[in-house]
Amino acid sequence: RMYNHPPFRRAYFRAVQNSVSNAFVTAKYEAVMDAKYAALVANGIPLCDGQALVAPTAVKTWFSQRRAFLVGQLNGVAANFAITSNSGNDFTVNTNLLTLAGTAPIGVKGIRVNGRDYPVTWTGVTTWSLRLLVNPGETSFTLEPYDDAGKVLSHLTDSIAITSTATNESPVGRVVINEIMYNPKVPDAEFVEIHNTSATT
Repeated sequence: RMYNHPPFRRAYFRAVQNSVSNAFVTAKYEAVMDAKYAALVANGIPLCDGQALVAPTAVKTWFSQRRAFLVGQLNGVAANFAITSNSGNDFTVNTNLLTLAGTAPIGVKGIRVNGRDYPVTWTGVTTWSLRLLVNPGETSFTLEPYDDAGKVLSHLTDSIAITSTATNESPVGRVVINEIMYNPKVPDAEFVEIHNTSATT
């Protein structure tokens, strides 16, 4: 269940990406292997644990194969950052609250909307949704994805304009107390449930 939970799986693939980009780099690991091997040879060490000392060719091959396997996994979850609601085109709604959907590569940890962090629901390994409040008239939204370090991935930004035809509605008579638990048998379990009866606001 944990592996199939999109936020956890995305974190796993980000770790895989980090390994491919930083640890499994041929120029890094082969240089270390060659230096160690050359040092052993230069010091006249012909045996290692009773076995004849051999060049690290087989280990290099194994590293290369494992990297290729990880790259294959990453290719299976490749995606662009994009708004997919209405194919990314501007649109009109008759409500002031909507759910915007899209796709994102696994390097994206979160999304800022008009410069502010927004709670993102990861509906799949590469798909997301978030709920937006739209004022009457046209509202422009700029979505900026950011990585694990909080750095905005400026080359992946996307934007959309959404027009709401909904009129402002007074909350009086619409926002109601729906349920109250004021004296629970279990300590600290009190709650008040508030319900919005409006269908459009």
